[in-house]
Amino acid sequence: MLDLKFFLEKEKINPIPLNEFKNRICEDIEWAIEELKNHQSIDTLAKKYFLTDKALYDKIKLILIIYFAFEQKIKFRNSYNDIDNHYPIELIDKRYDNLFASIINKKLDGELTVRNNIKIITWNYDLQIELALKRYILNKNIDEIKYEYQIYPNMFNEVFVENFSVVKLNGDALLGLNHIRTVDKPKDGIYDFEYSQNIKGLTSFLKKMDDLGIYSKASSIISKFRFGWEEEILSSGEKSAISYAIEIAKKTDVLIITGYSFPFFNSNIDKAVLWAMMPNEIIIEDFDGELIQQRLFSLYPHLIPGNSSLGVKFQLVKPGNYFYIHPETNSEK
Repeated sequence: MLDLKFFLEKEKINPIPLNEFKNRICEDIEWAIEELKNHQSIDTLAKKYFLTDKALYDKIKLILIIYFAFEQKIKFRNSYNDIDNHYPIELIDKRYDNLFASIINKKLDGELTVRNNIKIITWNYDLQIELALKRYILNKNIDEIKYEYQIYPNMFNEVFVENFSVVKLNGDALLGLNHIRTVDKPKDGIYDFEYSQNIKGLTSFLKKMDDLGIYSKASSIISKFRFGWEEEILSSGEKSAISYAIEIAKKTDVLIITGYSFPFFNSNIDKAVLWAMMPNEIIIEDFDGELIQQRLFSLYPHLIPGNSSLGVKFQLVKPGNYFYIHPETNSEK
């Protein structure tokens, strides 16, 4: 967040009201930076305020939504030392691009579909999956992509797990369009534009963020951003990310674990999802795969060889430039 603060502080934006809007963002980011000095992570800080102060909890969510909008559309890192190269470019992890290039199919009528035998459960609240998909799914905004390609949460909070689907256990740090209820609702959100690589592009980005009501409609904007611990206390009968994740778990034959360490922070939800599974094979993609395997055993002892008749096959692989794709991915059931 410090890089973003330096980047915004050094840019003078016109007109004056928009510059004041930019300064308000700087003040909020500075507040978060100071708060983080006493906490291990932004998630820990969020959990603290979830327990103690709803107004500050909502503020943390809004700051994260603002931060990720910049993180995924504007190049700002080290910009205060790199004056010639700090202007907007889109930042998407190329591993996601490779993943979707590998699993998207084109039907005879030209429609693009993603293989139904692939499901993703993630704790990440960024938009890397959606933005990578958007490179292939043209003429659709982020909100439409989330609904049509079964990414939860979405505009109707529905997921049909028989299809390709993504469940985001922490919700979305998304500045989308769902909070706008007017007749003249815009077709495109902040993620649906390309911004020129100069100060004019940054100005357009800030104006779009202001027009979408990042502060004036904050309570509605953060409504899709529910951390996992909120999902645990939803009223009975309300469909949640956890319930969708459990539905996926029950259908899982091959589990691929990538970039996740099973922190104690998430253990209650991890247990609920894991205990719904009876996989035939588990692949752990991590530089310290043996440690992740031991943490997995502590959450789900039935996976330990000899503890049950599950007979799960384990494979440890090192991360590379691409996400691991199982050889049988192309074999639709």
